[in-house]
Amino acid sequence: MYQQSVDRSGNSAKKDMWLFILLLILFFLFGAVMLYLENLLKSRIPRYVFIGLILAALYLIYRRRLIGFRYTVFYKELEPVYDPRFDAVKPVESYPYPVGTVIFERIVSAKGSILLKLDAKDIISIEPCRIDDKSNNADVLNVYAGKKINAYKLTYRKDGSAACVIFNPDEEFLMHLHEAMKYKPSDSDEADD
Repeated sequence: MYQQSVDRSGNSAKKDMWLFILLLILFFLFGAVMLYLENLLKSRIPRYVFIGLILAALYLIYRRRLIGFRYTVFYKELEPVYDPRFDAVKPVESYPYPVGTVIFERIVSAKGSILLKLDAKDIISIEPCRIDDKSNNADVLNVYAGKKINAYKLTYRKDGSAACVIFNPDEEFLMHLHEAMKYKPSDSDEADD
C-alpha cells in the first residue's frame, strides 16, 4: 500500500505569518468602517453584518487551510514479517481492500471521507493534464491541490462510460499505480477464493 497526501495551502510559516498580518489589518479596517456606519446610521445593524462577515471569513479560511486530499493505491500483497518476540516469521493482517484498489479521499485535519474507490483494472489511461483540457462535466473528480499544469488525468470506466479524476500524484505513486494495474493474483490467491 502507498499513500500520498496533498493539501491546497502549501503550508509554510512565512505564508502563515503574512496571512495573519493581512487578517489583522482587514479586521481593524472593517471594524473602523463598521463603527463609522454605526454612528452614521444610529443603528447596530452594521455590527451584526461585521460579525457575520468575520465568521464567514473564518469559516472559509478554516476550510481552505485544513482540507486536503489523500490518494491510496494497494499495489502488492503484504509480505510476512519477522517477529523477534516469537523468533518466527508471522503473516501480516490483510489490507482492508484487495490489491489493485485505488482510493481518492478528501481529508479534513486527519479524518478522511472516500470520494472514489476504483479497481485498477477499470483504469483506461493516466496522462499529464493539459492546460487547455476543459474537463468540467459531471464525470470529472477534481482532487488536485496544486496547479493544474502539474496534475495528471486518470481516465477509468464507470458504468460503461468513461469518467476521469484530476489529481497531483508524485512519481512514486505513479510507479505503484502502474504496478497495481499490472497486478495478477497468484495461483494460491485464486485457490483461496
